[in-house]
Amino acid sequence: MAKKKGTGSVTDVDLTKKLAEIEAKEAALNEREEGLNSREEAVHEKESALNEREEDLNTKESNISEREKLIQQREEALENKQSKSTKKKEQKPVSFDFRGETYRFVDNAPEKIRVEGTVYSQKDISKDEELLVILIGGGSGLIKKVKK
Repeated sequence: MAKKKGTGSVTDVDLTKKLAEIEAKEAALNEREEGLNSREEAVHEKESALNEREEDLNTKESNISEREKLIQQREEALENKQSKSTKKKEQKPVSFDFRGETYRFVDNAPEKIRVEGTVYSQKDISKDEELLVILIGGGSGLIKKVKK
């Protein structure tokens, strides 16, 4: 039932043209949608890759933090050890009089000294004449004569 154009009615040809235009627009929109979907998929892939990389970096950062803690503990232990050895070195050697002369232990003499199988402190040795005879008479390098 085709009607003439001037009468305000739509003809089959007009409808076919309109339908073709709509189908062309729909095809163009579908192509655009496919392009957007592929871009969105690429974005999701990149986001996944970045998330994996972030997890790897967080793991590495955690490992580094653990290593830093271990290093800090080692440094503190070393500092404690050094401060203890410094304290030992800061101790003044014991001075004493023996048979009218003044003697003292050398600076690097240990605080505890083994004499004939028994361990004595520098103070104990300085008070025991028999031990002094053994060490001074024996020419021990741990005791030196102080010049007046």
